[in-house]
Amino acid sequence: MDTPSPSTSATPATPATLADPQTLETLRQSVDVLAQAERCGRPAVMAQAALGVACCWRALRETEAAVHYLQRALAWARVAQAHDAVVEVLCELCDVLAQQAQDDAASDPRLAHATGERVREMVFEVASRAAHVADADWEVKVLLHVSDVLNRLGDHDDASTLQARALRLMSGAPVRHDPSVLPSIGRLAS
Repeated sequence: MDTPSPSTSATPATPATLADPQTLETLRQSVDVLAQAERCGRPAVMAQAALGVACCWRALRETEAAVHYLQRALAWARVAQAHDAVVEVLCELCDVLAQQAQDDAASDPRLAHATGERVREMVFEVASRAAHVADADWEVKVLLHVSDVLNRLGDHDDASTLQARALRLMSGAPVRHDPSVLPSIGRLAS
């Protein structure tokens, strides 16, 4: 696996000129925090800082920049072996890319489909990892969140399977990951 680049100097996009000044200030502060995190050299801290920058770019509707920083955050979270952070970043990345796929659907259906497939793969990774997050309540929220992403992409069957898993967790019933019920999720979640 490649180690993420520690440089924050190259930003892949420029915010819209009509952006909210508060959001721009938050972005500036987030970039400063990321620079400080990179100086300390701790991957888990860098992952959280890059996630903060990504969220600012997302608020500015700069999808390309948001994806760039989310990918950096994901790489650092993986280096840090920070399981919960990987799940958190993947959820954000699923959201951003699902929106991008929806936006691209009219102008470039092939690109939208490819992006949607990439999102589905990430959702299945999240579904697999969710069973190992530190907080059982958060597992339910994660499953419901990514099921919503699948619904937005039109994958209602897999979304329903994730919702059913979340409902079983909420009811206290044991959750058994049956690969025959949903091959795509079952393969990764077992």
